[in-house]
Amino acid sequence: MRADPDTAARPHRDAAPAPRRLRDDRRFLVALAVVGVGALVVRVWWVLEGYSHYQVNGDALYYHLQAWTIADGKGFINPFDWYDRGKVVQIAANPPLYASYLAAVSKLGFWSVTDHRLASSLLGTGAVVVIGLVARQIASNRAGIIAAAIAAVYPNLWINDGMLLAEPMTALCMPILLLAAYAFWREPVLKRAVWLGLALGLAALSRGEVVFLAPILMLPLLYGMHSLSLRERGKLLVVTALCMIAVIGPWVGYNLSRYEEPVFMTDHWGTVLKAASCDEAWYGEYAGWYWFCQKVQPPGDYSQRDIILRNEAIEYTRDNLDRLPKIMAIRVGRLWDIYRPRQTIQLNATFEGRTPDASVAAFWSYWALLPFALGGLVVLKKRGIPIIPIVAPAITVTIAAATTYGVLRYRVSFEPGFVVAAAIAIDALLRRFARGRSAPPDTNTAPEAPDAPVEPGSPERRSPERPAPERPAPMEPVHVDG
Repeated sequence: MRADPDTAARPHRDAAPAPRRLRDDRRFLVALAVVGVGALVVRVWWVLEGYSHYQVNGDALYYHLQAWTIADGKGFINPFDWYDRGKVVQIAANPPLYASYLAAVSKLGFWSVTDHRLASSLLGTGAVVVIGLVARQIASNRAGIIAAAIAAVYPNLWINDGMLLAEPMTALCMPILLLAAYAFWREPVLKRAVWLGLALGLAALSRGEVVFLAPILMLPLLYGMHSLSLRERGKLLVVTALCMIAVIGPWVGYNLSRYEEPVFMTDHWGTVLKAASCDEAWYGEYAGWYWFCQKVQPPGDYSQRDIILRNEAIEYTRDNLDRLPKIMAIRVGRLWDIYRPRQTIQLNATFEGRTPDASVAAFWSYWALLPFALGGLVVLKKRGIPIIPIVAPAITVTIAAATTYGVLRYRVSFEPGFVVAAAIAIDALLRRFARGRSAPPDTNTAPEAPDAPVEPGSPERRSPERPAPERPAPMEPVHVDG
């Protein structure tokens, strides 16, 4: 039966006594707080001890100094031109959220490199907590604690928190987006669509390529809501898009007002494409990575330079079309630690400045979690829970890498969902192990018939924290995982 998105039933609570639910919730929150404190300790250690010899340069120095220009009331201008020559040059190299956050920290009196790195650690700690909330939302309290614990020590997350780059902000925005996406799926009403659109806009202001995540996430999510009519799904899509536009609109409007040529999210698309468009980045040792392909600075402001560099990159690609499929595969292989992983570890340690030990730890921890993450996706599918909110970031970063270069930090928008999926698999394995020890299987009972998937908005949808019992097999009570 079709559900009206404005009146769809909320997920209903099971029949567990309220005092028990409150006790379980308190235990979860206390445990999550303990894990959060541990995550902060790990990140502060990384900043002050593990990578105390950190030297700020490149993009990190840009973020650090742009926070100063914003805090000083100069706005989004090139900090190098301003502090070296006192010249105002408009720039939008990156979306504004991370630099604005550092500017707020600077306004509070914390201006140094170490101050900004520690402030980034707070973002990473927040990401750990929200990752735990996501796993709890779609699985169980225990899955939430497992996810938060993994995220607290997972190198591909904590490395970023000491690098003075935008990845910690993205690592926080993405689990917020996952929370909003799954809340929308469980209750597809206008209020949830508003929150989802706001979360998409916030994530887009943290990293430029996240803009392209919106259709990859929303269209499959809405397509699976068969209980809603096309008109209802269309209305929800429009509301989500309008709310996302409302968040990113001021930044886009600001950019359109200050350049010779139109600029939307960033004026450095051409710079990124150019860094991936020369022989060094297409052939030989550094194939699939970025290189210093830009030999001279084009004339004009950054919007005009962006067009020139973009055209040069496109022209180079046209001249090497026979190599394009292979180089795109190499880029994707580097992103997912498949193509020449040992060399990619070295490039991450040197070019990206992530240190050799941390880069090795990031590599092995990723591969250790990968089987569990894949298993977690299978568990979610069996439970009738959509996996597109977790898979869509993987698709987005793969496209970004295929069209530019396979740098590991592109994966940051995927990592929170990756950790959530791994935690759900571990939780399911622990539950199965405990069930097997407490009740030996009865070989005389027939196998349990699976329940039909429950549509979004259906009155039969139950709370993911404490699912109601499944239909039991004869003579043996069986309960749903989670």
